[in-house]
Amino acid sequence: MSARSVWDGLADSALLADLDAREGSPRVILLTLAGGLGLYFLVGVCVWCLLLAPITLFGPHAGEGLEGLTQAWLDLGRPGQGSALSQGLSLAVITAVNAAPLFACAAFAAAMAQHKLHTYATAAPRFRWRLLLLGLGLSLLVLIPGLAADRILSPEATAPVASLAADLPAEALYMAAALLIIPAALAEELVFRGWFLRLTATVSRRPAALVSVSSVVFAAAHFSFRPAAADADAFIRLALMGAGWAYMTLRLGGLEFAAGSHAANNLLIVLFLHPLDADPPATQGGPIELLTDLALVAGYVVITEGVVRSPYLRRLSGVRAREISPPDAAEHGA
Repeated sequence: MSARSVWDGLADSALLADLDAREGSPRVILLTLAGGLGLYFLVGVCVWCLLLAPITLFGPHAGEGLEGLTQAWLDLGRPGQGSALSQGLSLAVITAVNAAPLFACAAFAAAMAQHKLHTYATAAPRFRWRLLLLGLGLSLLVLIPGLAADRILSPEATAPVASLAADLPAEALYMAAALLIIPAALAEELVFRGWFLRLTATVSRRPAALVSVSSVVFAAAHFSFRPAAADADAFIRLALMGAGWAYMTLRLGGLEFAAGSHAANNLLIVLFLHPLDADPPATQGGPIELLTDLALVAGYVVITEGVVRSPYLRRLSGVRAREISPPDAAEHGA
């Protein structure tokens, strides 16, 4: 079997097997985009108010109305500042305000296409939670060497979780809030590697299009591309990571593994690099950074193929032969 045949087989991913004409209808796409954007902002504002209202009522801005609500948000939105409690609350609020609207948009897109939301997540009969956890664990093995190298090169940097070490209850709160990153990563994957990947497939089944288009849109949605070179590097990094997650999704017939990998990346960021709402530290960019990013994507491919080719990992994660993209689907037992 050649690497080329594995790449070509992504076009016949089990996740794309039930595509129909309605999903590619220009009318449905336009209505989904318009309604989805409106729903995103509506749900975001509702969740924002729901979470911040009690913080405002019982905080220093009680009685200040909408102005107090806004000020409470600004207080929570100062990256790495304020008390340990406020840092944990900030992480929880930001994660929820981003995740809930994305879940709503994915559900709306599925309803417009007359599909169940499950269709955008996996080709398996049930969501494969064990595969998500395996993706999280294996991706940590890929990501930790890069994190260790970053700590060695920047020994003066302080990890967010380490700055809370003197206050164990606050540290526990921060780490508990960090776990919300798992459903938040799943929400992003439902939109970008679920709905948008299937939408791309209605236009082209070429693997290059499936992987690159969803990855570029994913990077652009993070507002990372600005004229500064460091921002261009961040855009490329996000696009390459998105490409790795798209490969996982197409290869394994669902986004569970990619969601776990996405969560692993974000968990390491908020625990050891910088708060979720903070701008990442400036990097030099250049060939070394690009090679590092390419090595990361190669690591994603390796762990994905490890699941495909290891009977033990397939049993552990609940991946069946019919859910793996060709040609391996015909070669492995269920």
